[in-house]
Amino acid sequence: MGYYHDTVLTLTAATNTMLMTALKVASTENNKLFAEAVSTQTTDPTTKATLYHWDYYQWDEAEIEFVNSFLETIDEEQFRYIRLGESYGDVDAWGELEEPFDPRVDAKLVYNKSLVNE
Repeated sequence: MGYYHDTVLTLTAATNTMLMTALKVASTENNKLFAEAVSTQTTDPTTKATLYHWDYYQWDEAEIEFVNSFLETIDEEQFRYIRLGESYGDVDAWGELEEPFDPRVDAKLVYNKSLVNE
């Protein structure tokens, strides 16, 4: 049993190229991390920006360290990283890249509507 996150990482085209270079020399665990995101990877045809999405993914320490180290080397205008944990209020958000994907956390109020009198 572990702790899972929903995570989005958006990168400009140039920054995504830097990431691919970094992955070539990274450990196989980090390559696995991005292989997991390939099925949800999206590239904007106009800007060539890339969005990676991990849905309910259990990150290990090496993966977290790799991503954090990589993001610390690039300008905040070149990426957007949002990690939403299982626990209420567990959100990390870094970077300023909004276009073209506009990633953000959207909070909703949820309750069992079947118990409400209509």
